[in-house]
Amino acid sequence: MYKLEKDVILHKNQFEEFVLEIFKEHKMERRSLDLDGILFRIKYMIRKNKDLHKLPEMKEEFITKALGLRKIFGQILYQFLIQIIELENFSKDDIVDILSQDVKIDNVNVKFTMLLISENKEYLEYVDSRIPDDEVFNLFPDRFFRFYVDSYNDGIAKAYPELFENVQQDKIGSGKDADVYCHNFTFQTSETCSLSCTYCYQFNKTPMRMDFQTAKTFIDNLLDDKYGYINRHNSPAIIIEFIGGEPLLEINLTRKIYEYFLDRAYDLDHPWFKLHRLSICSNGLQYFDDDVQRFFKDYSSQISFNISIDGNRELHDACRIQPNGEGSYDIGMIALNHFNKHYSPERNSKMTLAPGNMKYLYDSVVNFIENGMKTINLNCIFEEGWNQETALLEYNELKKVANYILENDLENLYIAIFRERQEDIQDKSYDGNFCGGLGAMLSLRPNGQFYPCIRYMPTSVGDDVKDLSIGNIETGMIGRSENSPVLQMMDNITRRSQTNDICYNCPIGNACAWCSALGHSVYGTPGKRTMFNCIQLIAETLANVYYWNLLNIRKPHYKLGVRKNNVPRSWSLLVIDEEELKFLEAIELRSMISTIEYGGSRNG
Repeated sequence: MYKLEKDVILHKNQFEEFVLEIFKEHKMERRSLDLDGILFRIKYMIRKNKDLHKLPEMKEEFITKALGLRKIFGQILYQFLIQIIELENFSKDDIVDILSQDVKIDNVNVKFTMLLISENKEYLEYVDSRIPDDEVFNLFPDRFFRFYVDSYNDGIAKAYPELFENVQQDKIGSGKDADVYCHNFTFQTSETCSLSCTYCYQFNKTPMRMDFQTAKTFIDNLLDDKYGYINRHNSPAIIIEFIGGEPLLEINLTRKIYEYFLDRAYDLDHPWFKLHRLSICSNGLQYFDDDVQRFFKDYSSQISFNISIDGNRELHDACRIQPNGEGSYDIGMIALNHFNKHYSPERNSKMTLAPGNMKYLYDSVVNFIENGMKTINLNCIFEEGWNQETALLEYNELKKVANYILENDLENLYIAIFRERQEDIQDKSYDGNFCGGLGAMLSLRPNGQFYPCIRYMPTSVGDDVKDLSIGNIETGMIGRSENSPVLQMMDNITRRSQTNDICYNCPIGNACAWCSALGHSVYGTPGKRTMFNCIQLIAETLANVYYWNLLNIRKPHYKLGVRKNNVPRSWSLLVIDEEELKFLEAIELRSMISTIEYGGSRNG
């Protein structure tokens, strides 16, 4: 009997796709979340000295589910050998046993040591030769994929599809309150911030901070299902967001709020005790405070944490400025590296593009990549300041990014501004709104006022427009069941009512995003949509035509298909010149020929 001990590294996205093909369901995700939930409950019971007599039973349940997960992983490894490595001139009988150890799964990779037992030494040598050393094994080399981390809602829906079987429910809420998904609630614990960012939409901050009693009252009502807006019936899980200002300035209050939520949820045997996620976005300046570190050591497994890094040092320090005038790039990067090393390997970014920093786009994306980021989110601010000059600059910067990706075979990186979906006119049957700020979210201001989104708070819209508060902690939330005039107004806003004819019939409108609260700030109503960034969407669409067609030409085996330029000619010439437009037309034609030669695209 012979044994092969082999370290294997897989792309997590491909691994999940392979598991789904085997079982036709997300078995790994469900069992993993079950185990995480049991372990979290056990730790809580020990920390709080609660129901300790139940620990033996829970430990037994944990062992049973862990063994089940081990069996599932063994089945996956067996199919990995049969379907992916393939038997060639060998047979299934050559696989006597297969085990795994030191399994580690993060948002990018699945790593493990495979122990393969066989009576055929040549078979083991064959398997060993097929799996590279110290490199990621590509499960599907002919399939295009990009690194992508599921949203919390999508992850829960994959693992527990039965919780989402009904897209609406008839308990507690009515109308849009009946829609079933993982709702997001935002605590604005303070309006104070430790930075003075040049593009910050919160231009009207005050020293206001939340007191614990305000948060406690909300949690009591929330967990007792007193709100139609968010409850256990329309939200199988919940995302609790802490925001500022700078949320880490109020870390002790955050801990007190979260631990009270856990205590109440545990005592009520509420489903959110297991199915919840904290979300915190920080500038990183307070990250190394002792209280912050203690909080992460206790609860990092339940936290989605992000430090805002806008790009390279020049871009970041030009926009994200400390009160003393110094930049904050070095502090933020040190904090991010520490968090990745000690708490979570999750490493992504969100780069906010403004007219004054667009020139740093390319250098910043390269900097992100060199710092190990696989998911890079880029978006232009919705506010004023964009023009033809900024649009051309963005187009040229994105072309440089595209060339860098193509030349270095980095197409698997998820760079959000390069969209996989073809830009086109928005389907007329869809009359909804991409913006969650029309009654799909809920935020609590430090003084106890409820708002449909943090961007409707006076910190963001100022004091000169109509206040769109939907109640307060003292008198209660004025929701749909209470005939809230604010929510009634928002529920009547549609894509058609919010936009003019040009916007509604835009040939690239399905790629557009906007902020309804900005409309309220500028026009005095969320029912009118701002269009300040339209010229940038044109530039981004042209850059997508450039990138996707060149990728399709270079790697036709992906069968990506041709990327059509649906930007009207006159619009295109607002950004690029005639020569560049002809070049885009030429590569679109070459991409079409390549698609035909390789038998069409993956989408038919």
